[in-house]
Amino acid sequence: MADTVICDTCGKAHPREEIELVLVLPQPIFELSDDERAKRCDISGDMCAIDRTRFFIRGLLPIPVRGRDVPYRIGLWAEVDEPTFGRIYALWEDPSQGDEPLLPAILANDVPLVPSTMGIEVDIRLTSPNTRPDFYLRDTPHPLAVEQRRGVSAHRALEYGNRTIKPSAS
Repeated sequence: MADTVICDTCGKAHPREEIELVLVLPQPIFELSDDERAKRCDISGDMCAIDRTRFFIRGLLPIPVRGRDVPYRIGLWAEVDEPTFGRIYALWEDPSQGDEPLLPAILANDVPLVPSTMGIEVDIRLTSPNTRPDFYLRDTPHPLAVEQRRGVSAHRALEYGNRTIKPSAS
């Protein structure tokens, strides 16, 4: 196996161990046809909404990797209620957003390699205007929550990084 991979986004070679799993949009948006998505969704790189009644925030789920100083991060989406969305939106460019208490949400993606993660409760930690928020799974016996609490081997992180997600509209 090669030590580097060519990135589909930037075209540059990156060390394989640095490749992280990224889920492009919340699953409920992928469940819409292209036409419905165009009519009903407001989509940006870090926030989106369906019918302006369901709100989603993009973030990172950090998982400690044994033997590394930097966690593995899964890029995914969480659904928040309207007041929480408004609060996050108001703080998006605020340098002191990291002082905000944890905000409630539920995961809006299924993460591969583990049982369904849709609807699992998370806490959102705003970090800074230059970084995506971090998601922390609440105390649950779900395998992904256990991995986030206990950490994973470098091999397990590589398993996540090697996953290619190709969502399809239903």
